[in-house]
Amino acid sequence: FGYERGAFTGAYAAKPGRVETAEDGTLFLDEIAELEPALQAKLLQLLQDGRFCRIGGQQERKVEVRVVCATNHDLADDVEAGLSRRALFYRINVLSIVLPPLTERRQDIPSLARYLVERYAGKYGRPAPPVFGYVRTAVGPDAAGRPAKEGSFYRDLHDGYPHHFS
Repeated sequence: FGYERGAFTGAYAAKPGRVETAEDGTLFLDEIAELEPALQAKLLQLLQDGRFCRIGGQQERKVEVRVVCATNHDLADDVEAGLSRRALFYRINVLSIVLPPLTERRQDIPSLARYLVERYAGKYGRPAPPVFGYVRTAVGPDAAGRPAKEGSFYRDLHDGYPHHFS
């Protein structure tokens, strides 16, 4: 939410927060289930009327922002357990997309790997390395637990190809 000058030690100047910088755009909140109750209340106020205060501020600010949230928790269960506010859950649960983990959809890994390698190769002006041997190894029938044992896919790819992304 940002802060005002003097709000705490080291706050030598006012600083807009993520909410303000997302004005007329999208604010992505990852791991929404991890928000502390006080922040849940502030977020609920923002979602209800588009208003918030910076830390140490008295002036309410109004913003137009679309909010997209992500979590790996079942928020309905968190509400029932008293960990999340019911009103906040109903405000953010307008459209839910449940995406199973990659361990349950291994067939998606080759496409995802190809996309990521091509994206970062282009970003760093490098040719895209061949990844299909690594992907076949990662998604093969005996692949359970192998990435954690042998190291990350990126490190394997990085070590096995001379054109580094770094």
